[in-house]
Amino acid sequence: MTDFDMGGIVLNRGYKSTPQCKGPMDIVLATINAKYSHCAHGIRSIFANMGSLRSRTTFLEFTSADRTDQMAERLLAHAPRIIGLSVYIWNRQALTALARYLRVAAPRTILVLGGPELSPDNPGLLEQAAHHLILGEGEEAFPLLC
Repeated sequence: MTDFDMGGIVLNRGYKSTPQCKGPMDIVLATINAKYSHCAHGIRSIFANMGSLRSRTTFLEFTSADRTDQMAERLLAHAPRIIGLSVYIWNRQALTALARYLRVAAPRTILVLGGPELSPDNPGLLEQAAHHLILGEGEEAFPLLC
């Protein structure tokens, strides 16, 4: 149900136009790590490549021990216009719950999902919770959505 694919970005999954970010810190990148000793290199790399949008971007890391409502509260405390979630095999289930929670708690916040667990051949519940999917490298693709 994709309108078009632009360089690995699957656009218009339930959102009718390209999002326009506004305000300070309105872009949040996040993921759920297996443990606090692990760091999320993917969201750091995207953050580093946000260019002129970097001053409006922040990132948060959680662990599988964090509760869905607590993660959502921390994310939404930034009043984001757009949230990018990085999906891995160890966090897919928890991110599915978080994405569903965010869609109800903040229906106007745009959810973008990316990471190695997303595949155009195997759409699942997680992908259905997103407005946009990034398949492949997100460093160039994510800023284009902002």
